[in-house]
Amino acid sequence: MLTMTGRPGLTLMNSWLSGILNILLNLLLIPRYGMLGAAIATGVSVVTVNLIRLIQVRYIFQCYPFRLGTLKTLTACAIAGAAVWLLSHTYQLEAWSKVAALGGGVVIYGGLLVLLGWDEEDRHLIADLLRRGPFKLKSKAS
Repeated sequence: MLTMTGRPGLTLMNSWLSGILNILLNLLLIPRYGMLGAAIATGVSVVTVNLIRLIQVRYIFQCYPFRLGTLKTLTACAIAGAAVWLLSHTYQLEAWSKVAALGGGVVIYGGLLVLLGWDEEDRHLIADLLRRGPFKLKSKAS
């Protein structure tokens, strides 16, 4: 949104900030944690710069780029992810069992989305998909 509205300098500054933060965190975390430290450093720098961008969008444009319904999706994702993580770490699952647990996580995620309820926009999208079908091909006559 910042780039589209004529603020490429701000986008460049954010990119530099992300890169510098990533390098500093890598220097701190890799010697102690190895590859896990690199992953944590990258994750933290990406999350940090994205939060900064959200604050910038809020401050400059006086708007929120997400709607409240996004919290439902994040909540369902967090619960399903926690369930899969807990299952795979509690029972020390083999690789193939982790794939099955991941499939179960997708089912949990979908069930939680249904339980948390759909927004008006979501209901319209689902009704449209059911009416037309997501994979129906257009006929040559139309």
